[in-house]
Amino acid sequence: MLLGGNGVGKTCAMANFLAGMALGPDFVNKDFMNLGYFHDCQEIRSKRALKIRIVCDGADMEDLGSVYEQIKEWIPCATFSGKVSGKYFTKIRIPSPDPNKYKETIVDIKTHKQDKVAHAGSNLDAVLFNEPAPKKLYAEEKARVRNGGRVFMFLTPLELAAYLCDIIDTQTIRPDGELFWVKASIWDNCKDIPGTRGILTERAIRDLIFDWEAADPLEVDARVKGDFMHLGGSILKIFNEDVHTIVPKKIEPNWNIYMCVDPHPNKPHFALWVAVTPLNDVYVIAEYPLQNWKNAKHTHLTIRLFGREFNLIESGDHPDYPLMRGCRVKERFGDPNAFKAEYPNNRTTCQIEYENDCNLYFNIDVDNDVTLRLDDIKGRLNYDFKRPVKEMNRPSLYVFKTCPNTIMAMKYFSNKKRADGSYDYKTYDETWKDPIDTLGYILVSIGSWEQPDPRRGWGEESRETSNAIIHDPMFEVL
Repeated sequence: MLLGGNGVGKTCAMANFLAGMALGPDFVNKDFMNLGYFHDCQEIRSKRALKIRIVCDGADMEDLGSVYEQIKEWIPCATFSGKVSGKYFTKIRIPSPDPNKYKETIVDIKTHKQDKVAHAGSNLDAVLFNEPAPKKLYAEEKARVRNGGRVFMFLTPLELAAYLCDIIDTQTIRPDGELFWVKASIWDNCKDIPGTRGILTERAIRDLIFDWEAADPLEVDARVKGDFMHLGGSILKIFNEDVHTIVPKKIEPNWNIYMCVDPHPNKPHFALWVAVTPLNDVYVIAEYPLQNWKNAKHTHLTIRLFGREFNLIESGDHPDYPLMRGCRVKERFGDPNAFKAEYPNNRTTCQIEYENDCNLYFNIDVDNDVTLRLDDIKGRLNYDFKRPVKEMNRPSLYVFKTCPNTIMAMKYFSNKKRADGSYDYKTYDETWKDPIDTLGYILVSIGSWEQPDPRRGWGEESRETSNAIIHDPMFEVL
């Protein structure tokens, strides 16, 4: 996957890549594209024709289209055919430079606007995307290379590419070597910078950036550096995973620790533990559950069982939370909307059940203004991203890397997207709202760090409760 800014030469790179596949490694600049994959393609062509598909806009394959022009320039022997309604070509044949030894290459063209059925077909050796296709077409094309083929993408990661960012973020569950990507900035194509071999002047690049900033500031990083936009309606744009996420630290006994729970009707209760240090830095130190919140389903756990889970975590006896041993919670907060709502069958509430069944008291006298909560999160994340991060220029809110859902929520919490692709800036997307709400309820409710009472400290009630729940006879059969 080549994530490139505008003006980088992504289509040119794709045409050169196609040349290496169809003609062999001797037909590309080995200083820059000496890839073993071209030898693999040559091995296939020694036995049969190489089968490739290009997915692009139909206009790209018209007589003056960008893909058509680049392939004609870099592969002059290619022949084009199969024009649809006299508009764009749908077939390319590339003869072998040594027909006695190697077979030809057959390329078929599909477009972003065709329906999913049109993208079905037999297995392919490779699929090349010129800019990202809609997600459903990407999935269909990926199925075409299920027998050992490859997918290559040459794109500027604007809004349509958001699903590809999810693929990259979840790559840790993939086998090593299955997913590779490189990034290229428009400045890599600046001829005024020594060593770049570029073709654009610095003035031309700065003019382009000026126009992009005026048209849509959210797209600038994607168009200049090849960075993902994530979602155009992203709320916490200041969040930077390299700056705001940290390797977990030892939980010090003098940290003030707070906990918040946001019950959900169709998912597990979401919980966060946050620590305030003597320097008034705020760390998100733990979250529950650890499973991907976006895909989480309804749970069988009752409030009593959730309480047991929380107390196991805080006692350090939960196998997934070893760093939490000795954690003493100063105060607990709950989503006021969910905690005070009465159950229709017995007129009790979530707050009452947690207190009666688990001896865990949750304060629900918290600010319910979502704008205020988001402003608090943004304020603690804030720093001057144009300057180096150092003591006088750093955020005060950090997330332990062991809290994947909070990190994903920071990155992808957004305004709701309409059917036409625009954003409703008065409504929030629900996918990652619960982790953000939970963090916000804590932050608007806490003050500066306080020295714990050395005679008692915080959380004595929680530790006693933990022992009571762990030894409750009802759990002996679990």
